[in-house]
Amino acid sequence: SDGGGRFSLDGVEVADDYRLRVHPSGPYRDYSKAPIRVERKGVHLDVSLEPLGRGRIAGRLIDAEGGGVPGFSLWLRSVRASQKAVQVTSDAGGGYRVDNAPDGPLVFETRSFPIFRVSGEALRADTGEPIDIVLDWGDRVVHGRVVDGNGLPVPGAEVFIPMHQVADGRSLLISVVRPPEAGSLTAEPGGWRYTPAAGAAARRVVLPITVFDGTASRSASLVILPD
Repeated sequence: SDGGGRFSLDGVEVADDYRLRVHPSGPYRDYSKAPIRVERKGVHLDVSLEPLGRGRIAGRLIDAEGGGVPGFSLWLRSVRASQKAVQVTSDAGGGYRVDNAPDGPLVFETRSFPIFRVSGEALRADTGEPIDIVLDWGDRVVHGRVVDGNGLPVPGAEVFIPMHQVADGRSLLISVVRPPEAGSLTAEPGGWRYTPAAGAAARRVVLPITVFDGTASRSASLVILPD
C-alpha cells in the first residue's frame, strides 16, 4: 500500500474464489478475507486492520537437562502478525525477557542452523507465568519395540523417524520410503548421514522419499554422495 493506504493489483483474472491477505508492517494484525469475487469491471475492497496488542514475556532457554543455554538467539513472533518479529537473546544464565512481545499464540524460531521452532496455544504474552523453551540438538538414542495387535514382537520391521526441514519459509516433513540396502541412515540437524556397512566402500546412494509441505505429499529422491 502507498502512503495513503491505497493498493492496486493488476492482471487479476475473473473468478469467485480469491482470498485477500494483508501482512502489515506496522503494529497491526494480519488480515484475511475470503471468498472474494472479481468481476470484469474489477472490485473495490476496504480493509480495516485491528491493532496488535503487546505484553511482557519472560523465562529461560534451557537444554534437555534443564541447564541454561546462554547467548542463544531466537526470533519471536505472533501467528497473528507474521511480519513483526522480535529478536530474543538469552543472558549468561539462559534467561530472557521481552517487554514488547506481540499478543496471541506465539512462535519462537531460529533463522539459521540448528533449526528450532516452538509454538502452541500455551505460548501467550502477559500470562504472568515464566515460559521456558527447551533447546535440544538431538544427540539422543530412540529405542523401542514393535509388536502386533496381540502384543507379539514383529521382527524385520523398518522403523524411521521423519525429518523436518525448512525451505523457502515452508516446513517440510521428509520420510524415507525404503532404507538403504547396506549400511545405516540417520537424521541429523540439517541433513542425513549415511554410514556404509562395515568393510563396504563408500558409494552414491539414491533413496525414494516422500515430502509433505502441509498441503500435499509428493515423491522425490534423496541422493547421498560419499565424502
